[in-house]
Amino acid sequence: MKKVWVILTCMICVIIIMAGNLHWQIKTGSEGAQQVLKLVDSSKEQTESEDAPIKEEPNASKNLPKELAAKIKAAQEGGEPVKFVMYGSETTSSEPNAWPILLQNKLNEAYGEQVFEIVILSEIDKTSREVINDGLYKKIIEQDPDLVLLEPFLLKDNGEIGILNTLINVETIVADIRKQNQEATIMLQPPHPLFGAKFYPKEVAEFKKFAEEKEYLYLDHWSNWPNGNDEKLNGYLTADKKPNDQGNEAWAEYLIGYFVAEK
Repeated sequence: MKKVWVILTCMICVIIIMAGNLHWQIKTGSEGAQQVLKLVDSSKEQTESEDAPIKEEPNASKNLPKELAAKIKAAQEGGEPVKFVMYGSETTSSEPNAWPILLQNKLNEAYGEQVFEIVILSEIDKTSREVINDGLYKKIIEQDPDLVLLEPFLLKDNGEIGILNTLINVETIVADIRKQNQEATIMLQPPHPLFGAKFYPKEVAEFKKFAEEKEYLYLDHWSNWPNGNDEKLNGYLTADKKPNDQGNEAWAEYLIGYFVAEK
């Protein structure tokens, strides 16, 4: 009888040991599977993160020269504002609906109101020769600008002094500005187009060619107006052949597209 109890006791111990070992294997196997699952999930999350497209911040100044873009960025970060002088004939106006104000409003909206210090200067009924001889353009230099947008007096010059003299005068203005401030960015643009004009468009074409040959920045806003032979152009001009609200909007729209890149 004693032997029977000994045998039963041994069998019970063996069963307990086997059951405990089986429980341990099941438990450790489950934890291992969970660890593997976590590693797989982590790897999947990392892969999905790497595959996700990187969102690029909009760069409104990407069309601009690098030096100018750098000044804008510095101004946005609390540096000195960018001094921007717009200079030209009476169409370079500070009237509320004129293209300079429309451009100014968009610049403030896109970059911040403290980034640009904008100065609008114009000469009424002056040829480029008068502007040179009277030293009127020197008011640009007095501003010590970072950026100049120059609309030379081609329309007033037309039929009076000749395109070659106009171009010489433009070069004089640009050279004097750069003499005082070599770091200034200078951009040229034509006046507004006229319907049915014959010689004036040819002179503007010469002006554009001159700018390209001299490697000046030329902003050809005529591409945003109706063709000079299209009667629709009259809808952009007043009775005295100056830009009306629609004309100023067309002019400003082109400039805004250059100064404020949307993508």
